[in-house]
Amino acid sequence: MKNLKELLNKYIKKNYTQELYSSLSLEKCSNDVVYENQNVSLKKTLKQKTIDDFINLIKDDQTFSQYLLKLIDETGLKDSEIYNRVNMDRRLFSKIRSNKNYQPSKYTVFALIIALHLNFTKAEKLLAKAGYNFSKNRLADIIIMFCIENAVYDIFTVNDLLVSHDQKALCLE
Repeated sequence: MKNLKELLNKYIKKNYTQELYSSLSLEKCSNDVVYENQNVSLKKTLKQKTIDDFINLIKDDQTFSQYLLKLIDETGLKDSEIYNRVNMDRRLFSKIRSNKNYQPSKYTVFALIIALHLNFTKAEKLLAKAGYNFSKNRLADIIIMFCIENAVYDIFTVNDLLVSHDQKALCLE
């Protein structure tokens, strides 16, 4: 575990941009993030998208719940296996399953990403379906990105990494 925490600390130093943007106000514009302060204007594209990617996203009319259920079906696992992997309350999962317009918290989406052992591309898409994205100026996001990139999908390990950096543990809602 100590080695994993050391790797995470290196990953955070490389990817976490809190210091650079802490005094700047944040304005979101589609897939770009614009940081502005009185005399500072910095535009940073988190991920370049082609116009075709954007059109395909618009055409894809699946809701978060529908996309999640599709991902679960692809795993071949039972719903209970998914929500038990991350200690998610079955009533919360039932809300997600029964209400196709359910709006989960970002931490709930993170928990489901961990439970489903998603790769980064599918994780980004699931987050987008819920109206979120990975942000390099949010420490919890960086930690979850690290876990995905390093195939760390054990909820206890993920929560230990989050809590060791003063972040909220997953599935405590």
